[in-house]
Amino acid sequence: MKRRKFTEAHIPSHLRALVRYQRGTQFVTYCKLVHKESLGIVATAHAICGKKEQPNKKIGRAIAIGRALHFYYNGDRRIPDDKS
Repeated sequence: MKRRKFTEAHIPSHLRALVRYQRGTQFVTYCKLVHKESLGIVATAHAICGKKEQPNKKIGRAIAIGRALHFYYNGDRRIPDDKS
């Protein structure tokens, strides 16, 4: 079975993507999918750039949004870092 690739074009009209970049020892891109009317978070994801990689905001944004959409479309709405 072929895996579906999610991009920014797959974001439904009732959602918006909030993307934040954080630079420290590693370059991290966070993405939250937020419902436009209720402002509730429906999915979150992040992408971490490795120490030996060249940081690129465009690629980090695409990876983070793709992961958040994957969680949204597959019914997995938990926050990935949540241990529960």
